[in-house]
Amino acid sequence: PASGPATGSRSFNQYDRACRRVCSMARREMESDMSKWLIVADNPAMATKEFEDKLAQTDNHRHRMLWEKVIEQVQAELAHDIEGTMRTLVPDPDYSSPGSKDGPKGYDEVKAYYLDLFESGALENMALRENMHRRLLTADDGVTIETTVTYHLPAGLARKQGYAIPDGHVGHCAVHRHLLIVVPFDEEGRMFGEISYGGMNPLDWEPIPDDKLSPAYLDWVQRFAPES
Repeated sequence: PASGPATGSRSFNQYDRACRRVCSMARREMESDMSKWLIVADNPAMATKEFEDKLAQTDNHRHRMLWEKVIEQVQAELAHDIEGTMRTLVPDPDYSSPGSKDGPKGYDEVKAYYLDLFESGALENMALRENMHRRLLTADDGVTIETTVTYHLPAGLARKQGYAIPDGHVGHCAVHRHLLIVVPFDEEGRMFGEISYGGMNPLDWEPIPDDKLSPAYLDWVQRFAPES
């Protein structure tokens, strides 16, 4: 990321090794759990399971309110419920991703962002598996989600997105991104937006055997990526 230590410095080398360890660990965990992978369309309820588990372990009233709002937003997003999604946000939300292009600002831009997201199908090929969230942290003024996000994609489309897929690979791939998402809240328990840190490693992908491709994913390919 652009905000990381200077290349060649001691701190950069430590930072680089730590990033490589995280990617390697995530890949090993995913390879061992390959048979359990689903995409959102297979089982939408799984998208909120870890948040619901966190909620069940939380006694603090304020913290419970925040996780309930996270769950409400995820459910609205998966249902393509634009009004429900926007109700979880403050009137003037702000989405940002330091080190990359700026995110949508204000009600109209954020609403347009979500409408484009729903129409593109970009939420529906996200892979779901147990323990995809490494850490879920709570404070009175927000929550932090550390997660490895995985998408199933045709090889050609993954290659276009910058992953180092060999030209000879024509099947399907699981591509990974390690993210840290900070979600601040106002006093009423509404989200100010999201601040996302992370990025993609071109080597952080793996082929998906044909017998691991779910019918829901193949249907997604037909609807959203028929020429890939």
